[in-house]
Amino acid sequence: MNGMPMQKNETGCAPHGSTNEALARTAAPEFWRSLDEFSQNDEFKELMSREFSPGAQELAEGDDRRTFIKVMGASFALAGLAACRRWPESKLVPFAAAQTNRTAGVPVPYATMVETWGVAQPCVAKTFDGRPIKLDGNRLFAGAGASMPATQARVLELYDTDRSRAASRNQSPTTYADFTTWCATQRTTWQADGGKGLAILCDLS
Repeated sequence: MNGMPMQKNETGCAPHGSTNEALARTAAPEFWRSLDEFSQNDEFKELMSREFSPGAQELAEGDDRRTFIKVMGASFALAGLAACRRWPESKLVPFAAAQTNRTAGVPVPYATMVETWGVAQPCVAKTFDGRPIKLDGNRLFAGAGASMPATQARVLELYDTDRSRAASRNQSPTTYADFTTWCATQRTTWQADGGKGLAILCDLS
């Protein structure tokens, strides 16, 4: 081993060069993470002083500091805008006349069905004050209470903002009475040509 340079560990310090000297000290640290930290030699102290890159602990000055503050201020402002959105105000009005054996806020289940791809799916609708919020399978039927994700999602159709709330004709409001009158006037024509050009769009049933 004579003439060979001393190997160094990952910290760049000699592994055991001054360890024996440190053991002889009375003020040696009681706990340490490595032999270099225990020995407290000059190379280890220099390495610890270079733990952070130059200028990492110094505050930015001049234009750099001003730009940093601008960017941080804009980030906080944008984050605040996302949390300050106001949703349209809506009111939940209770029943004018209290129902028998009903307590406000207590869910009430109803047996119902949902038509999916032309097939009836027996379900149990969980309602709060008459408003359905959840659809589950009916345990009294063959499915033993199982339901598909598509079945559970059907309850969202009741609260779809794009759902038609009234009858319309050529993008103008109308009534079912007007539709019935219009169908009566067109019935003779449909009977004469066998309903040519008549199409009815609806779900499978």
